[in-house]
Amino acid sequence: MPLSAIPSPVDGKPLPDDASAPLTLDAASAIALMDDSTELYQEIAQAYLQEIAELWSTLERMLEHSQLGDATRTLHTFKGLSLTVGANYLSEICKQCESKMKSLPGQTLDASVRVSMKEALETAVAQTQVALLAVLAALDCGATPNQQAPVTPAPDLLADMYRLRALLADSDMQALDLHASLCLRYPARQDALLKLSQAIKIFDFARAVVQCDELIHNINHTSR
Repeated sequence: MPLSAIPSPVDGKPLPDDASAPLTLDAASAIALMDDSTELYQEIAQAYLQEIAELWSTLERMLEHSQLGDATRTLHTFKGLSLTVGANYLSEICKQCESKMKSLPGQTLDASVRVSMKEALETAVAQTQVALLAVLAALDCGATPNQQAPVTPAPDLLADMYRLRALLADSDMQALDLHASLCLRYPARQDALLKLSQAIKIFDFARAVVQCDELIHNINHTSR
């Protein structure tokens, strides 16, 4: 489906079908930011595929309970996660949905806006899944549409680490509180988590992102 056929979740107008529209997936740039580690990219991308498969259902549950604040934070997190793997288009859709929710009065979401958000997000997710699976196949990862990322014994830790990485990548000050919380919640990983402390304390978020990627990489390997 061309970008021009997808309604914007903000105003219902078509997104531009031109050079200004974001690429669905820019894996090459994402891999370059990971020091050209295709192995690390594969691990993060596989976990990301599982996460985005549940994106709308997660948001829908929140909206049914009028939890617009939680839904907004979820969209903010996925905006950052999408940029991590180079999913620029889905990141842009999440950004638009987040902005729309922040502009809403009270805790209500108009039915027509909700439909537009659902269509835009589900379409963007579908396009991203296709593009990402093709990249993983090209990297000889062996991923197929029916395969899921390997289940690890520490899914909560990995999910929290991806949340931390998203905050760091967005230079969000909430990363400080989350990092402190993780050090307390996961004492067995405290030594590794404390390695992030110096970069975080001096607000060197770029270095902290790299260190966070290394920690995610190590967690994935030691959990197998």
